[in-house]
Amino acid sequence: MPGVTFLQRLRGSFQTPEGQLTLGLCGLIVLLLGTYGAVLIVEQQQELREDAERHGLELARGLSLIGATAVLDNLFVVQEALTSRAGRDPDILSVLVVDRDQMVIASDNPMQIGEVLADPAIQRAGAGGKEFVLDQRDAQGRDVLVVFEPLRSDGKLLGWIRVDLSLERAWREAYRTLWKQLLAVAFLLAISLYVFLKMVRRLRSALHTSEEKYRHFWETSTDAVVFMDMDRRIQFANPAVKDVFGYDPEEVIGRDIAVLQPQRLREAHREGLARYLRTGVKKLDWRATEVVGLRKDGTEVPIEIAFSDMEMEGRRWFVGFMRDITERKRAEEALHQSEEQLRQSQKMEAIGKLAGGVAHDFNNLLTAITGYSDLLLGHAQLDGQARKNAEEIRKAAFRAASLTHQLLAFSRRQMLTSKVLNLNAVIMDLEPMLRRLIGEDIELTIVPGPALGQVQADPSQIEQIILNLVINARDAMPRGGKLTIETANVELDEEYAGRHAAFQPGSYVLVAVSDTGMGMDEETAARVFEPFFTTKEPGKGTGLGLSTVYGIVKQSDGYIWVYSEPGLGTTFKFYLPRSTSLSDKVQADVERTQIPQGTETILLAEDEDVVRTLVGSILQDGGYTVLAASHSEEAFRISGRHDGTIDLMVTDVVMPGMSGRELAERLASLRPQMKVLYISGYTDDAIVRHGVQAEGTAFLQKPFTPDVLLRKVREVLETPVKGRVA
Repeated sequence: MPGVTFLQRLRGSFQTPEGQLTLGLCGLIVLLLGTYGAVLIVEQQQELREDAERHGLELARGLSLIGATAVLDNLFVVQEALTSRAGRDPDILSVLVVDRDQMVIASDNPMQIGEVLADPAIQRAGAGGKEFVLDQRDAQGRDVLVVFEPLRSDGKLLGWIRVDLSLERAWREAYRTLWKQLLAVAFLLAISLYVFLKMVRRLRSALHTSEEKYRHFWETSTDAVVFMDMDRRIQFANPAVKDVFGYDPEEVIGRDIAVLQPQRLREAHREGLARYLRTGVKKLDWRATEVVGLRKDGTEVPIEIAFSDMEMEGRRWFVGFMRDITERKRAEEALHQSEEQLRQSQKMEAIGKLAGGVAHDFNNLLTAITGYSDLLLGHAQLDGQARKNAEEIRKAAFRAASLTHQLLAFSRRQMLTSKVLNLNAVIMDLEPMLRRLIGEDIELTIVPGPALGQVQADPSQIEQIILNLVINARDAMPRGGKLTIETANVELDEEYAGRHAAFQPGSYVLVAVSDTGMGMDEETAARVFEPFFTTKEPGKGTGLGLSTVYGIVKQSDGYIWVYSEPGLGTTFKFYLPRSTSLSDKVQADVERTQIPQGTETILLAEDEDVVRTLVGSILQDGGYTVLAASHSEEAFRISGRHDGTIDLMVTDVVMPGMSGRELAERLASLRPQMKVLYISGYTDDAIVRHGVQAEGTAFLQKPFTPDVLLRKVREVLETPVKGRVA
């Protein structure tokens, strides 16, 4: 029913805070209006009565001024005056002149003349003989104000002038004025109430909006927010407590804050809070502090907490915002690792350049030592102890050459012969050798990855990597253990590359070599690729095995990474870029039983005297005509003076002034059929800058033996010329 609906809505409106406030204000207004009206009517009545009394007294006094004797002697005149006043003033009911015996001797109503009033009031007041006023009700029940003014002659009371005034009109006027004022006040109060309620509604709406904002913040904040009282008990907690600590908010409310703290930190927190309260400080700042929190499952979690105190409802509270910073810690750790890897990479790069420079000078010396020892051994008259001494010199030189070879590998500037390889095939071909190498106490497991991609690399260098890693694993397991070699195709994404500064995203082939040996701590693992760094006893390791691996991997555009824990073992993982090539040219090394000879003319440019003399002797012994020069400018001049053909130029790569590459380019236009063989013991970036590592370039790394040099010279001479000299 509409009526029921209206009543229900009305009742419901009064049940709201606004309705209850309106109802209370309306009751207060009614009470105020009633009180105001009562006070006002009393004041109005009093004021009107005083006016009527003043009016009656003025009339009575006016008559009394005539004088009592005159009034009594001229009653006819007075009667005429009173009769003429009848009806002129509606508030005056009657005007009488009475003698001392209360007999009416004059009246505005002639019918009253001669009437004896017998008024007890006159009798009571007669003794005093003073004017007075009485409130009476007449026979009709009307409120009447009676004014008595005495008539005297020579101080003797002769009679009274009595004026009866009606108060009815005054009362009506008072009530009329009251209602007007009440209506005006009610109207103003109604407007004020409307404005007030509108302001209340607006403030309530703003308060509701503010509460909704805080409630939304409270419920959606990813930070755990708790309110703690002075007794360390949690009184409020938002839903994020579940995400940070694993508790529902209801589970922690009323409990000590220690439920969110590890046992070892609780006492310190209690003492710190007590000390803070004793100082009398009334305000905590919001500085964030990293602490350790305790989750419901008992695990610890890194927390960033900001605490402050506040006054609310007359009580002091502590409010804390707690944020789980596990991911941030991981990111910081990853960044730290990336920075360490970058520093390590830069350090390895610097060491590599140093190693390359040392190898350059060392190789020049070794070239002379190995070359001259071979020349000595080539003489038939050398026998006995002298031959043995020469052989020992040669062996020592080759051992030194092997050492510089590892330095070259570490410096990542070797001349590599890249081929398309399947690493599964390379590892399986090495398996018999690996098993003999590690012995029977170590169990070898090879896990080849399915459909393994191909890589572009030097086969011998890949074998070197595998052998060095396996030897390192073997030495880490003196009492036996398990050795596992695994391969797989992997995709390194941006996220992984972000955590490892040296890595680039892309497709790679992974080779992992894992052992169950002694393992390493973080400090050792951080230095494991440094040249000459070793944990083995003196004489049992050069410290170049893993640095060689590092250099080969880097030169092959790959990456290597190590993970180790003391007592659990070590895993080396190296990544090589996956190749899209399907095939590659394979050059077979043709072993010759006899050292090749020749009669061609060779221009030799070498700035090291001992190497130039040795190479010149070897080439001359091989039947070649040698034009030797100590630097590029001299070689250029010798070429200009020589009228015959120069079939081959053997030149060092890096020389003072003009480099070997620049010399070859200058002579190419003058002698287009001349071929070039570069030799060098230098491994710095200069070789790369001069293009010596370009495909099709003939290069021979120092040190080399006479046989190797002669075979390489013959190989280059017999190779057809393709365009300009490379």
